[in-house]
Amino acid sequence: MNRIIFYIIIFAGFLSPISLDGKDYPLQSQVNLSYENHIIADDILNKIKNITAKQLDIKVDDITLESNFINDLGASELDVVEIILAAEKEFVINIPDDEAETLYTVGDLYNYVKENI
Repeated sequence: MNRIIFYIIIFAGFLSPISLDGKDYPLQSQVNLSYENHIIADDILNKIKNITAKQLDIKVDDITLESNFINDLGASELDVVEIILAAEKEFVINIPDDEAETLYTVGDLYNYVKENI
């Protein structure tokens, strides 16, 4: 009975990583973290797409992870700098110039933000 309640609570997301019967169940934290990471990743991508769309005055739907800022989206080098600065402000991170120079696509910026927040 306790085990059934334990699993119900885990999947509902209401229990911290401590089990009811004193045993360690690593699945519990993996389920919660996996869900949270998925939500966070989607949120990061949506924010980057919105920043890019606003800066370039284009539709969010036209932006993919593979979109190259300059070649595909028509950004100038200054636009790319502005997008990176806006991402730094939005995610409260600092992207060093040498790293910023390697961010050619939306996916590059997304991956950098995801790994550094």
